[in-house]
Amino acid sequence: MPIYTAEVSSPSVFPEVKVGSPKLSPNVKAKVRNQYYSLTFKIFYETIPGESICVVGSIKELGLWKELKAHMTWTDGHIWVLDVPIVTNESYFSYKYVLMDNDKTEMVKWESGIDRIAELRLLSEVQP
Repeated sequence: MPIYTAEVSSPSVFPEVKVGSPKLSPNVKAKVRNQYYSLTFKIFYETIPGESICVVGSIKELGLWKELKAHMTWTDGHIWVLDVPIVTNESYFSYKYVLMDNDKTEMVKWESGIDRIAELRLLSEVQP
């Protein structure tokens, strides 16, 4: 029953978008326990004061493309991170990044291009 821990690092998404699978950082780790995946997202993007970044996607933990509930936090170097890892049993899903307004209620800009793909079964297993 594996649980996988993955860090999904992506290049800047607005306006350029890389086509294909998400870029996984060199320190991607997978821990085995119960076929669940614990995901942490990171992306570089320079926002202006009042803007924020959110991840939305095809799994319920990312709002099923309808809810903007995976809000990211700005860190030094304009790196946006998801503070609390998302835990899912879905090994394959698609997602995009969304630029949000000041109060995180309205979308300012949706990532253009094709959806990003997370194929988590490709991660190697690492002992806990």
